[in-house]
Amino acid sequence: MSVFIFTAIALLVALGVWGVVAMGLGGKGKQKHPRLANRFARAAQALNGEGEVPERLEKLFR
Repeated sequence: MSVFIFTAIALLVALGVWGVVAMGLGGKGKQKHPRLANRFARAAQALNGEGEVPERLEKLFR
């Protein structure tokens, strides 16, 4: 049972990373979801070391 839970969590993380790459770095989906794309872009820049780390992301890792 726990294998299925960990697999589901891994898939959710993979989808989240894919979303950051697709919307944040690639700029796809900006017309349909501009607020989400901007948030993903900021998070992607912070994770790449190019931008300022969002306060919520910093609090998450403390």
